[in-house]
Amino acid sequence: MDYSVYKDDVKQREDITVGEQRAYIKYLNSHKRKHSMNRMANSRDTETGRVYKAERAWLKNKWVQKRNLQFKNLKQAQQRCNSITRTRTYKKVDKKGGHQVTLREKANYHGRGCHGWAYTYEITLCPTNGFNLYTLLHELAHAAGEMHHGREFRNRLLKLVSAFMGPDAAKELKKEFKNQKLKLGNHPKPYTFERWSGAREKMAAMRAKL
Repeated sequence: MDYSVYKDDVKQREDITVGEQRAYIKYLNSHKRKHSMNRMANSRDTETGRVYKAERAWLKNKWVQKRNLQFKNLKQAQQRCNSITRTRTYKKVDKKGGHQVTLREKANYHGRGCHGWAYTYEITLCPTNGFNLYTLLHELAHAAGEMHHGREFRNRLLKLVSAFMGPDAAKELKKEFKNQKLKLGNHPKPYTFERWSGAREKMAAMRAKL
């Protein structure tokens, strides 16, 4: 989102006071902080629990389980990873435009817990729960540049699921995300000055009646 277009517009207008310009730019800065692609970079990953809950519900579907291919070993998982990262689909979702990712096997693992974790160039998978296609896709969505579980991560993940597990699988996962009230798609655009000013005046009028 290019906010400079909105800022430059109000700065060039002579029918807007300096105070109104400053107030509108303050609103734009607040909107950018709230909806920026990088807003979660240094914040808590507050949507993780709901993402995992949606995934668990989705994976209960028998037909989804059949699509979730199991890997016999790390070598097989790495071969599948390599084939995915070379595709046009992954290059489009990857912030680096496509890059190689090395898989590692988590050692000394027993029982339930983390299926895997990702860095940009390396993914670690649990041999007990993580040697499967969906866990790989989930971690590749992280490796593509979205380390948190926010809107951009989910958008990338759905594209990968659609390409490598089927559009119907992605549609079902999208439904589960929505059931958890998790947002998808593009962030909303900021108000134009006229719309912002109108909303501001309406709010001021409502407060005056109190």
